[in-house]
Amino acid sequence: SGKVKLLDHTTTFSGTTSGDAELHVAGGTAAFTGTHSGTGKLSLASGTVTSSGSGAASFGSLDWQGGSVDGKITSNGNSAASGTDAKTIGTAGELTLAGATTNTWAGGTITNQGKLNQNAGSTDIRTAFNNSGSVNANGGTLTFSGGGSSSGTLSVGSGAEVQIATADFAITGGAINGSNGKVKLQSAVTTFTNATSGDTELAVAGGTARFDGTHNGTGKLSVASGTVSGTGTASFGSLDFTGGTLSAKVTSNGATALTGSARTLAGGELTLNGNTAWDGSPISASGAARIQNNAGKTFSANADGLLANSGTAAGKNVVTFTKSAGASNGATEIQAVFDNTGT
Repeated sequence: SGKVKLLDHTTTFSGTTSGDAELHVAGGTAAFTGTHSGTGKLSLASGTVTSSGSGAASFGSLDWQGGSVDGKITSNGNSAASGTDAKTIGTAGELTLAGATTNTWAGGTITNQGKLNQNAGSTDIRTAFNNSGSVNANGGTLTFSGGGSSSGTLSVGSGAEVQIATADFAITGGAINGSNGKVKLQSAVTTFTNATSGDTELAVAGGTARFDGTHNGTGKLSVASGTVSGTGTASFGSLDFTGGTLSAKVTSNGATALTGSARTLAGGELTLNGNTAWDGSPISASGAARIQNNAGKTFSANADGLLANSGTAAGKNVVTFTKSAGASNGATEIQAVFDNTGT
């Protein structure tokens, strides 16, 4: 229940150290050259926490009010950020959140130039977060609800989820990796500029994905609600389009499923390079919306349905279009211009 407070200068921890006392860094530097296994709290108000060589430090919890992390630091319990001061993970810093806890980060802007690892539990970052290093959501849920940007790497582990909500976020480059993870856009606008890539599923579920650059992805695009827009282009390994609005130039290079509730093509251009299955649920097209079904694959209408057109929408089919099911007196109606050079 005691406290060790570092006010200035450098305090070096070498060899093997441990303890349950709170370590309060308030202007000084805590330098770990050995291994510290603590169960007490690390309070970082100002100053710096560093490590060198094989040095690393773990604590029972973290209270981050300011200052910088420039070493390998692990919090095994609750991890909170508060106050109005800026907080930085430096280029040599690696902060790991390992506790199966519910964490809230608020207050001053957080800048990540090194590594932020989310291993368990959930962390909601409610202040601006700017990443030029790497963010590794290895487990649990990591939410960006305070806005910010990322030009570095974002990795999402199996079963883990990164959520973007409440405030706009900018992805200005880099990769989004993790074929069994998910980045979920729940609200606000997430803008992709410059060159981006990755194999993580991008799920649009109430938010807006705006592609103003070139996104070359091999993961799935899932659109359940919300909007996909932008002036650039975006390609994905597959597409599940169950609701919402598409008004961008999007390419699906694998299987495409048009199922669920109604969906809208609002001046967008959807290019299908894989087999497509449509369950007949309504598709509304407006403006100069376009669907192009490319060579070598099949577009299957598996039930009666309607592709309504309130603009100058067009469809181009250069492969096989099949109607495989529906009522005996039912129909599939395509109100858009249908240019067929296939079968």
